[in-house]
Amino acid sequence: MFGNRTLLITLCCLILAVGNGFAQSLTLTGQQIVTKMADRYATARTYQDIGISRKVAADGSTAVSEEPAVYFRTYFDRPNRFRFEWEDQLTSKSWGILWSDGDNVFVKWANRQMEKQRSLEAGIAGASPFLLSAARDVPNLLMRDLGGFRLTQIQRVTRLRDAKVGDDLCFVVRGYHPYGFQVDLWIGKSDFLLRRKLEKNDDGTFDEEVRSYIQLNSIIPARKFQFDSIQKGELVAKL
Repeated sequence: MFGNRTLLITLCCLILAVGNGFAQSLTLTGQQIVTKMADRYATARTYQDIGISRKVAADGSTAVSEEPAVYFRTYFDRPNRFRFEWEDQLTSKSWGILWSDGDNVFVKWANRQMEKQRSLEAGIAGASPFLLSAARDVPNLLMRDLGGFRLTQIQRVTRLRDAKVGDDLCFVVRGYHPYGFQVDLWIGKSDFLLRRKLEKNDDGTFDEEVRSYIQLNSIIPARKFQFDSIQKGELVAKL
């Protein structure tokens, strides 16, 4: 009898906890969701993802463009070990790897010698033109000392209808860059991590990035950030 009573009390507590969590998710504002997202990245010990960056038309289909979509992969180990790889979707002939071992920063491009960078911020800036904003969005959330625009700086933030990215149910928020253009974010409801971003261009198209295979606080081998192990990886992200 005592065991059944204990089980019943435990079940009731679980139901109340789930119910409170659900109610809280309904009342969160767009700005609160963005703040929770920022806190999640700022406290992460390690982070990994695989993603795709591309231009899409206003209706959501892939825009007609001579520039192919770009696959990318991110590794981060606090405080400042970092690796970012990218390659184009069609030929895989255009690729690059940017990394920091915690002391020095380097970049290796296809058909070019390894180059030392004066800082991680400079290396990310060099990669950004090839990846739209994917090279800086999450790194800027993970590392507060990096310069440049941060997603936390979007203004007039509102919450839209929740939606899925793959199998992940997400909060969807809309804000505006200080320069005035629209930025939509899909933020996982289970972990407050960024799954998708749409940034509106003047011609009506959007810069899109989608992230999946996200791992938070898992162990990343130190060799991922060392020169003798830096090789072009297989960036096969089926998104």
